[in-house]
Amino acid sequence: MPAARTPVAIAVGVIVTLVLSLFAPRADADNAGFALAPRSAEFALDARGMAAVLGPEDAALRPALEALIGEEALRTFDRLAKRGNAAADAVAREIFEGRIALYIVDDARGRPQWMFGVEADDARCERVLKLFDARMQGPGRFVAVAEKLLMRRVGGWLLVTPASHGEAALDAAARRVLAEEAALSLLGEPLMQRFLADESPVRLFIRHDAPLGGATTVALARGPSGLRASVVGEYQTPPLPPPARRVELDAAVLARLEQGAAMVLVHPTAGTAEGIGPIWFTLVPELRASPAMRANLLGERVIAVGAGRDGAMPAIAMAWRIDDAEQARIDQDLYMQGVCCGCERALEADGVSPSVASRPVLVDTAQCSESASDAGAQRACAIVGPFLDKYLGKPFKLGASVLVWATVETPCGGWQVYANDPDWLEAVSAKLKGDPCEQGAKVAAAGLGYCDGARTGELLRTWKPLSLSAPDVPEDRVARGIAAVADALERLGRMRFRYDFPSERTIRAEIEFDERARPASTAPLTPAARGVRP
Repeated sequence: MPAARTPVAIAVGVIVTLVLSLFAPRADADNAGFALAPRSAEFALDARGMAAVLGPEDAALRPALEALIGEEALRTFDRLAKRGNAAADAVAREIFEGRIALYIVDDARGRPQWMFGVEADDARCERVLKLFDARMQGPGRFVAVAEKLLMRRVGGWLLVTPASHGEAALDAAARRVLAEEAALSLLGEPLMQRFLADESPVRLFIRHDAPLGGATTVALARGPSGLRASVVGEYQTPPLPPPARRVELDAAVLARLEQGAAMVLVHPTAGTAEGIGPIWFTLVPELRASPAMRANLLGERVIAVGAGRDGAMPAIAMAWRIDDAEQARIDQDLYMQGVCCGCERALEADGVSPSVASRPVLVDTAQCSESASDAGAQRACAIVGPFLDKYLGKPFKLGASVLVWATVETPCGGWQVYANDPDWLEAVSAKLKGDPCEQGAKVAAAGLGYCDGARTGELLRTWKPLSLSAPDVPEDRVARGIAAVADALERLGRMRFRYDFPSERTIRAEIEFDERARPASTAPLTPAARGVRP
């Protein structure tokens, strides 16, 4: 068995646990799994029926073990399988059948330690010990010499830990699981109290270091179409700023944009460019919208991500709901005149001579260079590509961006739409134009979202931000990381989520995974597949 994992590995393990829990059965609230963990645990998992949650497409359990505990788990189960003359996944299923618990904690020297528990009757305990070729050292005590593991049978549990952690850690865990006392275990952690009443079959606790602080709890259960995750985070420092204003969000808009998009987010907003950071306002002061333009915004923004025209970068569209479409069209053209000219000025001031069109023609652009081409009829600003290359960096591979915009009128006002791809602007605008303005679709939340895992995974593989240009470079760790994230997203299928801020330091989220939309049934959004507009 491996040593404890880093926070990144734990996060990946959480994702894989989500995938594997699609068919998890319901169980009564029983917190013995968390009683195993000490109060200071960094991570804790209490799960039932892990072997039963596997569907026909996810028959392999070893990838989950690798993600959650480490790559050494592969070699461990391979050795066990060879010793027992059985398939490695059969061995993994035997160990993970029924209820399991896992915790990770730092020792006195700051080194991570892990403890694994299997709830087992006599027959199952004997089978697991035989798989590990464990030898008895004393009553209820065993050692697996080849795997360098210590084991102890106590109170219906078989506890497993690396021999390097010593008998003391094993004995302390045994006392906790027997006593189930809040003073000794994670049961007494204040951030756990509301979580302990949850009856979900898979529950996770993740503690965060400073400056974030606090903890996140995740409860997994079955919903109508697949896995449902309830996430609650209580933090010392808010990880996200709460919305600047409270508005009801349009779930119908989200549903329409799902058809063809890789990701969609609907959330409240206070202006046109808030949250982008002061450096951009310093470079292009024109990004600050006028008070009159902001007054026309109704406080709702939509972000839709798809595949770019050339497939080499994501197509991103942002749309702000407006009250008066006619006034918004005038405001938008004036605003974009300033932004385009500001980008050109920033490049010229930095010694870069722009060689692409930057000036919309619908308004007076005397402050732009005389060499700027007339592109206003299409409401397009090509200077944004070189601008992003210069100030964001070429490794982000956004140099082919062309900033385009449109004003969409609807019966209840309309939308100001901006995009970095003309085709995507047209596609998103067409969906927004069909807004029926149904009040019944409004939802009180801080954000609503959608993610098509297969499309997003394909988009990441094609885009490969921050990775090396040469293909298949072995030392390109970024590319390998992107591929791993893309694979995980594909396995998750389609996700719909909503989140809110009950208080300044608390976040609640609900995530639903559609098991009917796994990679086999969800086509990646490629340029060739975008003949049908979303």
